[in-house]
Amino acid sequence: MIKVWTGISGAGKSKEMFRQINEKTDKDPLGHRIYIITPTQNT
Repeated sequence: MIKVWTGISGAGKSKEMFRQINEKTDKDPLGHRIYIITPTQNT
């Protein structure tokens, strides 16, 4: 499964992503691997 979080800075994307990861790993600690892929920042 692929999930994509988009939105403006400060919208809570990272917080929600890590909340969902914590929920999954709490339920099944030895489950599937989780990869986080992020683009490079262009500042």
